Amino acid sequence: MQPNQTIELNIIDLGMEGEGIAKYEGYTFFVPYALPGEKVKAKITHLKKGKNLGYATLKEVVEPSPFRVKPLCNRFGRCGGCTMMHLDYQKQLEYKKKNVQAVLRKNAGCVLEVNDVVPSVPYAYRNKAQLPFGMVNGKVAVGFYGTGTHKVVSSTKCFLHGEWLEKLIAIVLDFANENALSVYDEETKKGLLRHVVARYVGGKMVITIVINGTSLPKVDELADKLEREFSGMALYLSPNTRDTNVIMGDRLIPVCPTAQSIEVMGVKVDVNPFSFFQVNDYIRERLYNRVIEMVAPSENTIVIDAYAGVGLMGAIMAKQGAYVFNIEIVKEATRDSVKLYELNGVADKATNICGDASVELKKLVEGTDCGTLSPQAQKFRQLVASGKKVKIVLDPPRKGISKGVADTLNALSKVLPFELIYVSCNPATLSRDIANLTAFTPTEITPYDMFPHTSHVETLVAFRQSKVHDMNLNPSPFEKIRSGQKTIELRLFDEKRQSIKTGDIIVFTNTLSGERVRTKVIKLHCFNNFEELYNSLPLLKCGYSENDIETAHSLDMEKYYSLEKQKEYGVVGIELYLIN
Repeated sequence: MQPNQTIELNIIDLGMEGEGIAKYEGYTFFVPYALPGEKVKAKITHLKKGKNLGYATLKEVVEPSPFRVKPLCNRFGRCGGCTMMHLDYQKQLEYKKKNVQAVLRKNAGCVLEVNDVVPSVPYAYRNKAQLPFGMVNGKVAVGFYGTGTHKVVSSTKCFLHGEWLEKLIAIVLDFANENALSVYDEETKKGLLRHVVARYVGGKMVITIVINGTSLPKVDELADKLEREFSGMALYLSPNTRDTNVIMGDRLIPVCPTAQSIEVMGVKVDVNPFSFFQVNDYIRERLYNRVIEMVAPSENTIVIDAYAGVGLMGAIMAKQGAYVFNIEIVKEATRDSVKLYELNGVADKATNICGDASVELKKLVEGTDCGTLSPQAQKFRQLVASGKKVKIVLDPPRKGISKGVADTLNALSKVLPFELIYVSCNPATLSRDIANLTAFTPTEITPYDMFPHTSHVETLVAFRQSKVHDMNLNPSPFEKIRSGQKTIELRLFDEKRQSIKTGDIIVFTNTLSGERVRTKVIKLHCFNNFEELYNSLPLLKCGYSENDIETAHSLDMEKYYSLEKQKEYGVVGIELYLIN
């Protein structure tokens, strides 16, 4: 095999990015836009021979999947916005659930069944657009970057947005072409127009033209045209003269700075070009409602929102009586959070902290390194001492939470009972974080389809604090557990073992050396006696070697647990996941 060769593949699965997966001559191939069950012809683009991985482009679908549909958009496959519009929407949801389940099991040993994905309205769900300018056939165009490129694929509409975007594009392009405005070139660093950024939420429109300069010719003319179509809209310029992939500049020049505010679940929110909102209003409301159900905010509740943004979710809960500690690293977002709480009359129900969650969370719950308590920590301790229940909400960016945040939460669980809720936009980092949150076990995992027709998914996880159990082991079985050879520990299911639950921690101690190893319980296999257990479980995982399996017998366990005891209590195989 070599690059540029065309091969015939049978697609067997979908990858994390929505690409088709096939096996061919010892290689695993990834083919974008191919679907499971299809026979396709694909052109090899790259081979990683050391890893036996191959990448190919789809050339022909020889035998299509019954779930392949015709995409609504004629830019699909060229524009980098969608990757799954060719797959039936219900199947998209099934694929996302399967991938969340798979990555959590593989990376975190999490066997809890993932709930069905909460579906979205499949089209016109996005409330925000960020469109780069480009030149196409000698005219100014806007669109989306092609997959893996910075080449603009011209678009006059997008099915993921409402009709408002099509109208906005038409007005902006007519203005740019009528006035012969130049477009920014990444190579020469010259040209004026860089991006048009727009947010349309709650019937309010905020538009920003990002420019490589400090002014836009005839901008008042553009404002008049936009006002006629979007009455009461706000228009800004954002100068960005840097050589960067960051879209917005650091400041705004108001053209029509009409104050824009909306109401989200009872909270009044100002909308400006730097405001953060989930892009899917329909799913945001359902996701936030479920988080609030889990928290059950009241006068008896303390909420720590460790990645708070502008504090919207916390403000919703503050209006229901909770006291909220918002932690956010972006200064502007923290400043907006203060204004948000003042606007909604709940400033006395919140403490806004600007800083890294890994540092500020530890300071809040433990005090400063020098041993004195900050005012925020004093407030927190006063509220805890009054008997209020603590709920911690994590809603981090795609990189997830830091190891420091996980360690702080694990340590806090030893001294303070609290509930933990995690909103993730990246299953891969979520799985890593679940593995690092060793003092907790998931009790609910629900994906939300925030981004239909893409491979991305939002996932809500509720945790409970895991109980810690101690067990002693002789050196031989201890070493088998530490090495990963033994993953099922066999015990009598007496009163002591009946207290063990899935997700709990078992610390095994070597009776000779005193060494310890931490494991997490991922499943309990219960039987009436060891004879049933031996006939049901894989003995290799129970610590037997290949040579020992033929002579292994349930009588081996009678020297530890009599038949009478087995009959009285039953027995259990404790399936484990090694933490360290």
